[in-house]
This record gives sequence, structure tokens and C-alpha cells, in this order.
Amino acid sequence: MQVLDTPVAMIENASLAHRRECRSDLSAMEQDASAFELKSPAILVIGAAGGRSLGPPQNPYKTQIAGKEKPGLSRAFLRAAS
Repeated sequence: MQVLDTPVAMIENASLAHRRECRSDLSAMEQDASAFELKSPAILVIGAAGGRSLGPPQNPYKTQIAGKEKPGLSRAFLRAAS
């Protein structure tokens, strides 16, 4: 693999439900980011990890407790605190 073929993932609003992802490689990253209209905040993942799917976005501020979605902390923390 040539250096310019290295995969790149550009992820806008990475921790939010409305995140956007643009996949490219180092040789085309600038042009692809411009065409994608990439905006801040964004994360760049360069290398093999940049070529992989990151899966659906998750909300780190919510957790499933007793089948209901509640804002808050992990079950272990809630047990320890009670």
C-alpha cells in the first residue's frame, strides 16, 4: 500500500445522533472534505481504523435501566450509590 492510499475517516459531530461520515484516502482527503462540506467539530481517523465502519451513533448520556431509557449513569454506579 502506498502512503497516499492510507484510509481516512472524517467524522463530523462524532458523538451526536446527527453525525456525518466521509471516507477517503490521504491523496483525496482535502478535495473530499471540501465536497462533503465538512464542518467543525470533526474527528479525523487516519489508518486502518479509518477504513472501518464505526457503527451507529450512541448517546453516551443515556443508559437502559429496567427496560426504560433514563438519563444517567451505569447500573453498577447506581447500585453502589444506593
